[in-house]
Amino acid sequence: MSPAYLFQVVWNLVLIALFLMTYAYIDKLEKVGCACSEHRYRKFVKNFPLVAVVYIVLFLFLSPAMIFDAFGSVGKFVMDALVFLFGITAIVFFVLAFLYTRYLMTEKCKCSEDMRRDVLYVWSLLEIVLIVALVVLMLLTTTIMGNMGANVSSALGKTSEIGHGALHKPLHHASKISKSLRRFK
Repeated sequence: MSPAYLFQVVWNLVLIALFLMTYAYIDKLEKVGCACSEHRYRKFVKNFPLVAVVYIVLFLFLSPAMIFDAFGSVGKFVMDALVFLFGITAIVFFVLAFLYTRYLMTEKCKCSEDMRRDVLYVWSLLEIVLIVALVVLMLLTTTIMGNMGANVSSALGKTSEIGHGALHKPLHHASKISKSLRRFK
């Protein structure tokens, strides 16, 4: 068993525990009749963790290679679409969970005071920060790589001019090399 696979299994078990904790917390609020926990996001924040657990367990045992072998490219496309939809829905979940727990805190809802509320709040906040950081990193990487490609292309063009002149008229071009090198600035 590779360390990467072992890490993935442990990480998925941690996620399953966090999602089940979230479901149990919201379920507890409903069972005790916590009126101040009523909010339009509560139902989604309660039900998405169950979907997430099913998704994690399903894809813990089914690799993309297994799906491709069993269903071909159509199965792989369906899997990729599910992964994309789950990712978007998970982002929505973390934003709504953050807003919901923040609502409970600002309303000073006494019956919602629980360590699980704080864990859900911090977990949601961390996930949102990570998602924003990844998006910014992707945008910066794309911009930097694009600029670096343009700079390399420009430099190659200039070195080609220097090399071409030096090859065809070496004596005449030797005096122009220092001028050509100044253009790199």
